[in-house]
Amino acid sequence: MWAIRLFLNGKMFPQGNIPEKKWRQFVLQIVECITQRDIMLDLLCIDAEAFFQIVSILFYKGKVFNFINRGKEKQTKQILAQRQLLENPLISEEVYEEGMTQLSHNQILERFDEVCQSREENGYQVPDNIRLQYLFFVANVASKSNIRKDPKFLFSCMIELVNQSQKFLKFNRSLLQRAMAKSKDNGGKVVDEKKYLFVTENALIELMDLCEPLDDSEVDLLVEKTEYTRFNHLRVKLLEKKEDYVQCCQLYVDGLQMSEYCSSRDSVLRVFRWIENIMDLLAARKCVANPESTYREDSFRKAILHNFKGLVSVNAKLTFDLIDDKFENEHEKFILSIEDFPNEQFKYLETMLNARHQIIQNCIEEYLMSGAEKDRAKAYMRLQNKHLRLLCQLQPKKVLDHVRRIKKNQIHFPLDECLEICQEYKQVEAAAILTNKMTNYFSSVTEYVSLLTNKEMFDFPRLIKQISFIQGKGLRIP
Repeated sequence: MWAIRLFLNGKMFPQGNIPEKKWRQFVLQIVECITQRDIMLDLLCIDAEAFFQIVSILFYKGKVFNFINRGKEKQTKQILAQRQLLENPLISEEVYEEGMTQLSHNQILERFDEVCQSREENGYQVPDNIRLQYLFFVANVASKSNIRKDPKFLFSCMIELVNQSQKFLKFNRSLLQRAMAKSKDNGGKVVDEKKYLFVTENALIELMDLCEPLDDSEVDLLVEKTEYTRFNHLRVKLLEKKEDYVQCCQLYVDGLQMSEYCSSRDSVLRVFRWIENIMDLLAARKCVANPESTYREDSFRKAILHNFKGLVSVNAKLTFDLIDDKFENEHEKFILSIEDFPNEQFKYLETMLNARHQIIQNCIEEYLMSGAEKDRAKAYMRLQNKHLRLLCQLQPKKVLDHVRRIKKNQIHFPLDECLEICQEYKQVEAAAILTNKMTNYFSSVTEYVSLLTNKEMFDFPRLIKQISFIQGKGLRIP
């Protein structure tokens, strides 16, 4: 098999290149030889994986592939010429093609089918490993060569591959590992699990595209077969055909959270764009006279609410943009839905208050001065209150800077509510700043004194060291 690979690539042993004319003859002879049933079986029994790696040379875009294709084009011209001579348009290309000496890609695959797909013939049963290696070859190589195959055959291949998904994953991991081993800068790395999962799933998706059009029963069968696999993206595509967008959304979010895919910014953006497109689609279909269309849209909106925590953990900014655009004035509803997840709540609130800072402050200021937009302003104030509480819990060192912004009126916040929160979470210096702002100077001084006398809050050794350092430099303490 090593010699076959060498000759197909146009190389001589031990060195040099085969002349072009001779190489063409070798290719034709090798293809004819290795596709004979008995020879094929012998080679497959020796090493089925190595055999199909060699056969892949015929199907990958390159010199050998183009040579076989040119031979096919030449045959087609001969067929047309014979048709004109015979003046019989009823004679098909297949009839003439059978009589040609050079095999086309389709004829090569048909010979493989006869051997690798036959369960039992003349008392001989093709081993499962040979049949599986052929299916791996069809999925990874033959389906990508734009060679027409019967969709029903490809569908049966796909079902078998899904049934044997663990073996297919293991096979692709092995291929990627060998490719990495050949790399000079590999450094003994192990192939990333996400990468071979992506390669395997992508091969199945491309195979499914070649099976189109799929009828409802075929889609249902594939949905059933993929239920307990890790092919979330494939399941999404199948469920989209059934218009089960709620389940699609769940799978997309679960997939991103588990990092089943290369969760780059591009893949995250694709998921959020998909959600926006589905919402637009369902909104366009919505009709008052058709309760089913209204139900579908409402169900999908509920699915977004249900997956809100997952979306925030993936990308808070994109989640905020989605809610702001598609769920007008419902931020508070979404935030309260994840009350048991303070980290995600804080992440979303921080994103929202930063992104819409000026709009929010203008709204609150207008309400405080004229009473306008009361409901909206009150909702913003409740969210600011929630944000400060979470800031005290999760990032207490940042509370002081936040309170200083409130003192400078950069953030419109009821001072009595802010003071209550700071005192509840023992933010003594912040409380002192607020009482000073409220002109309650006695309380402010009391807070500062408690700060100085509380050993837990004040680092005396550090103060003494700083004073000594300043005096040693001959500097003045302000």
